[in-house]
Amino acid sequence: MSGSILLLLLVGASSAIYCDYNEGIIDDYLADEENLYCFDGGLIEIDENSRLCSNEYGFLTARADDMTVLCPDTHTLVGYTNYECDEDGVLAATLTNDAVLTPYSALIPLL
Repeated sequence: MSGSILLLLLVGASSAIYCDYNEGIIDDYLADEENLYCFDGGLIEIDENSRLCSNEYGFLTARADDMTVLCPDTHTLVGYTNYECDEDGVLAATLTNDAVLTPYSALIPLL
């Protein structure tokens, strides 16, 4: 019985959907924002291990989690804070497939 449970767990783990964060969203819309941080799940807090969206080495492999963006306390985030990884493995498909909506996250410095 334990063998079949292990097999079921392994099959379930391999069926996760993965999204390429760079292609389409980061490269096309977010890479120009110098102080914008991208997160792939876990603790969403800016610290010394956080990845800038503009860092070309930030997300080299596809991720299963939605992508969240955050800015430092010196700025205000305008636009989307979360980009969903859909069941087809496309990040922010709802936004990119809509002729009216644009994936957009920008920073405005606080005065």
